[in-house]
This record gives sequence, C-alpha cells and structure tokens, in this order.
Amino acid sequence: MFKMDENFVSEETFPTRSVSLKLYNKSLISEESFKTMVEVERKRSDRSGKPFLVMLLDLTSIINGKDRYSSGRNSILKFFNKVVKTITVETRDIDIKGWYETGKSIGILFTEITPEGKDKILEKINRGLYKVFHEDASRINISCHWYPIDHSELGNGKVQIFYPDPSQLSLRKKISRISKRTIDILGSLLGLLIFSPVFLIASIAIKVTSAGPVFFRQERVGKGGKSFKIYKFRTMTVKSDESEHREYMKQFIHGQAEAVKDETNGHKVFKLANDARVTPIGKFLRKSSLDEVPQFINVLLGDMSLVGPRPPIPYEVKEYSLWHRRRVLESKPGITGYWQIEGRSMTSFDGMVRMDINYINNRSTLFDLKVIIKTPLALLTSKGAC
Repeated sequence: MFKMDENFVSEETFPTRSVSLKLYNKSLISEESFKTMVEVERKRSDRSGKPFLVMLLDLTSIINGKDRYSSGRNSILKFFNKVVKTITVETRDIDIKGWYETGKSIGILFTEITPEGKDKILEKINRGLYKVFHEDASRINISCHWYPIDHSELGNGKVQIFYPDPSQLSLRKKISRISKRTIDILGSLLGLLIFSPVFLIASIAIKVTSAGPVFFRQERVGKGGKSFKIYKFRTMTVKSDESEHREYMKQFIHGQAEAVKDETNGHKVFKLANDARVTPIGKFLRKSSLDEVPQFINVLLGDMSLVGPRPPIPYEVKEYSLWHRRRVLESKPGITGYWQIEGRSMTSFDGMVRMDINYINNRSTLFDLKVIIKTPLALLTSKGAC
C-alpha cells in the first residue's frame, strides 16, 4: 500500500557539508516547482507588462560556517525551520515560497507588488530574522530581482533567475526525466498494441449507435499552462451544449456542488448526473474509462504522460484558485494518476488537487509504476468512475 495523507508535507533531500539530511516543511515547494512558477510568471509578465519580484535568501554562509547552526543534524534542521517559519509569518499567503537551490537558498515569488511594497516586505523580513537570529541574521544574504530585467543587468548573471539554463539540471533530475519519458513511450506503444481490439470494437459501436466521428478532440491545459488537443473516443452527441457542464464545474471547483448517489454502487460521487449529452455506448465507455484509450497517442506526442494529474478544460482553469494551478503548471498531465486510482469522482475538487500536488512532490519512477499497476483494479471496480 502506498496511500498518502492529504495533509502531506514536501520532502527535500540535500547535502550540508558532509551530512545528508531530509528537511520536511509543508511551506516550501521543491526547487523544480519554484523555478517552474518563476518561468510561468515571466511568461505572464511578458503578456501583461506587470512586473514581479523574486527574493532570494542565501543561507550558505551560516550552513557552511563553524557555529551552533552547523554543528549537527538537528541544529541544521532547526535553523532551516526557523527561517521558513519567519518568512511564512512575514509574507502573504499568496506569495510562493520554495527552494531556489535545495539546501542552500530559499526563493520567494511576489506578484502584484510595487517598489514601495518591496521595501516594506524586505524591512519586515529583515526585522523578523533579526528578532530570531540576532546579529547572525546579517549572514543571511538577501537579494531582490525584478522582472522585466533592466538592460544594464543582462550581463551580470541575474538573467538565469528568469531564464534558467536547461543544461544546469542535476544528473539525478536528467536521469529521472529520461526514465519517465522512456516508460511513457514504451508503455504507450504497449497500450496501443494491447487495446487495438478496443479501437476496432469501440469504433464500430460508436458509428452504429450515433451519428458523428469516432474520435473526439478537445482543447486541454497541460504542463506550464500550454494547451494541446486531447484524443478520446466520442461519448456524446455531436455539437453538444457545454453550458451545463461549465456551470457544474464552476460549482465543483468552488466547493458548491453537491454529491449525488451512484446508482450502481450507492456511493456518493461528484459528477454531473443524467447528462443528456452522453450516448448509450458513451455511458459504458466512460464507466469503464475505455474512452481514455486514444490518449496513448497524446503520450507518444509528448503532450501527456502515462501518470500525472488529469488535464483540465481551459474554462475550468479560469475558476482555479492560485494554489489549484500547481496541478497544471508543475507536471505533465497523465492518463492515470494518484487521484484516478484512489478517489476519482468520490473526491472533492480540493481533495483531488491535494492528491495531484502530493504526486508532484513525491513523484518517482517507482511511484509511477505502482500507480500503473493499481490502475487495472480501479478500472475493473469502476470505483468513482464518471
């Protein structure tokens, strides 16, 4: 069993001198996630013209020094936790905090902030650090970086904060990405081979029972907010009105939708009941999740992965709160995932997002394989299926 608590904490492993430590703190997102958020904000700023600020707290002077903070494992953990607690108290909930360099520097992403606001928050953070660390606070180097970058700063290395060099990825992360992509390609090819009879039978059934094409293409939101066309077997009538679904998803995302009783198993589920758009064969395909089989093509194209959060429709993303967006900014969407095998329609939207973020923070090749292995059981039981 590998079920995770929804009240998860992020885990980062980092080297400090000769000691390997694990720091648990739910207030910080991972280095990769933080840099992804900065990249997304840069693209948004390029369109809107609104500036934003990245503040970096360099902790290496204290961590690598010879004093009470670097004298042992527990001392270092206490130091990091005190720093995180201080910046959490002195910043807003909407300010994104994470590792800029794991175990070395912490970054804070401020949006909707003015130069005057920057001076105030810098003063607050300095005051908070001095209150906790006294004179040692001066050894925590704080730097502020505005975007758009002034032309005079283009040659001083600050540009990499907003335009990171892909070649600087750690070897471990490069291997992890290559491994995931390899599994995606091999798995999707195998999936297309195994489910080739489904393509034939489903195509005939769809054509015989309703007018229209066999496949359904729809715009979805992928990693980094990039749109792509998803492939599915068509389960609805052609030119269906999406207004009812749009309104339901708005209520679901804002926690206003009521769960309904599943007629097949009696469980309470969150889904649009008695959707008139769905065809008879479409109900079976949805219940069994066989309508998702053509998405192996999306995996081969690189738009999706075998494992990851489900890709939302653009009008759904418009209703997201800031923290909801992590599920589409930090991970490539998947055919299956932690939410799909543990919750599906039985889970509230906030619960689903927590599961997705949980996966993002803990993803690994082993985790992906476990999800893939558990997926057939979830399909056979149709637990929470739409």
